[in-house]
Amino acid sequence: MIPESQHQQLSWHELGKIFAGFLCIWFVFDRTAQLTQSTLGERGILISIVVIATAFGVEKLIFKQTVLDALRSLGLGSPNLRTMSIALFIGVLLLAFYPAFSLVTGAKLTLHDRWIGMSLGLFAQAGVAEEVLFRGYLFGHLRRGRTFWHAALLSLLPFVAVHSLLFISLDWEIALASMLLALAVTFPFCYLYDRNRRTIGHLHSSTGSCKVQSNW
Repeated sequence: MIPESQHQQLSWHELGKIFAGFLCIWFVFDRTAQLTQSTLGERGILISIVVIATAFGVEKLIFKQTVLDALRSLGLGSPNLRTMSIALFIGVLLLAFYPAFSLVTGAKLTLHDRWIGMSLGLFAQAGVAEEVLFRGYLFGHLRRGRTFWHAALLSLLPFVAVHSLLFISLDWEIALASMLLALAVTFPFCYLYDRNRRTIGHLHSSTGSCKVQSNW
């Protein structure tokens, strides 16, 4: 029987590995986005590939996982039909805000000339890459041996920490709005991931859909 003190020591050791891996992936993510100046998904596909490759490297080096195990662990794959349907429904509601806002206020909303390319880039960068980092890697590892709420609350710590850096580069109103939006979707996104261990990048990217509006 393992003593309680050793259980706690193992737990702290495991948390240390998880957060160290998170910092590695996030640092590569952040630096790649900065170097390529991809604020609107201009280099989103490249960033997504780099982030996924880094996450695979962390899974292999720190957690000694095979490629197939890492693929499952990071939540890469198609969600089941029920989870996909829920995510699509929520995404449609989020996107419906813009025509509703235009109808109520009379504001004219127009799309960027490159909105299709931007949408694909944002899906890869703000959808796939962020979901792999925050849900597939961070929440996925924290969920093992913990309740849903324990894991979700623990995942908030690094999540809030990295989003706090927005206050350095953005006006405080925009940074605060981004932070509140990120906090609002954390638990629903964790729940959807937890249903079948698949990331839902298409839903995550829809939260940043205002970026393809040329007058937003």
